[in-house]
Amino acid sequence: FRESGNATAVEVFFREMGRRGFDPDIVTYNVVVDALCKKRRIDDAFDLVEVMKRKECRPNIWTYTTLIHGLGIVRKKNQAYEVFAELKRNGFEPDTAVYNALISCFCKAGDVDGGLRLMKKMEKESVGCDNVTYHTLLSAFRDLGKKEEVCELFGIMMARDHLLKASTAVILMKFFCNSGLNNMAFKLWDYVVKKGCCPHGHVSNLFITELCYSGKLQEAHDCFREILEKGLHPYRQSFDILQRFYREARREHQLSELVRKMKQLQSCLPASEEYVSIP
Repeated sequence: FRESGNATAVEVFFREMGRRGFDPDIVTYNVVVDALCKKRRIDDAFDLVEVMKRKECRPNIWTYTTLIHGLGIVRKKNQAYEVFAELKRNGFEPDTAVYNALISCFCKAGDVDGGLRLMKKMEKESVGCDNVTYHTLLSAFRDLGKKEEVCELFGIMMARDHLLKASTAVILMKFFCNSGLNNMAFKLWDYVVKKGCCPHGHVSNLFITELCYSGKLQEAHDCFREILEKGLHPYRQSFDILQRFYREARREHQLSELVRKMKQLQSCLPASEEYVSIP
């Protein structure tokens, strides 16, 4: 029932348990609280938590995290912070998941600077930031068009040697390219490659396209070659854009070099439909 997102079915099942004499435990209560929050029935979720308390079933950290997530859905950051404070008063130490839920709530409510302050509070309390923390804040700053803040946060991630997930790298590359921040796009590319990862296909597509349109064909060539040298198939869009600009610049010899490398790669690795296939 919980996975289906059917809050009504969860409630019916919950009541049926009580009717048959089964006492719900903390796990059962948390499932119902979660279902109510996801359906934006926040008042009902809080009422159920009060029932838990009366029955001496003490809310745990998962209960509080779920309530904060729910308040984020309805953009009630002040109430979410009250839940956060209650959590601490009751002897729980906020973990990364709790902070992430609260940061997300602040960002959804439009207080991205408040979300950033919460991240710094995490650091002071030695609570580790993860990809969700960074991704949430980067997405919020991107939506507001705050170049300086996005660059600063990316700098923090690099300083901490944080390994970006593909979705975060895509957001950053798209923002840097669309904002004309080619120097930051280069930093992102070099950082991901240095970490031993081949940049996600969408990242390479965005970067190579931006380089070509910015007149940096040699740099685009070098990035494409890096993908090949890692033994991975490049995405078709990256090759198509390079091919077009090579021909316009009458640099077919460089195009031939890449095609040759790609043929060598395909002789040992199968290509799927999304990758370039050279006959």
